[in-house]
Amino acid sequence: MISLTQGCCVHLCIFVLGESDWSLRVFPLFGFLLSIYLIYSLTAKILDDKTFGLFASAFFATSLLSLQYSTEVKQYMFDVTFTLAILLSTIIYNGSSSPKQSWLYASVGALAIW
Repeated sequence: MISLTQGCCVHLCIFVLGESDWSLRVFPLFGFLLSIYLIYSLTAKILDDKTFGLFASAFFATSLLSLQYSTEVKQYMFDVTFTLAILLSTIIYNGSSSPKQSWLYASVGALAIW
């Protein structure tokens, strides 16, 4: 079942790009590109080495399953994106306890569920 946030984004892509198959496939492609950046950031933050972040993001970008998910008009790619965003915000939130980080952590969680 697709969430309300994902449904609104799909309808926005259809409104902007018109009613075609490509306009439906743009939204998962954005999720795929965002996931590549999130995997790089997450790996670089956990391992304190940007080289491993590049290897992890290259491995993800060339994985057949992630490429298949990024071309389908399903919610799977943004499930991956939101999972990575929650993991990254959890690591950032555990590092500091400022109110700004608390709001970031809460808003990522609320957006992922909604």
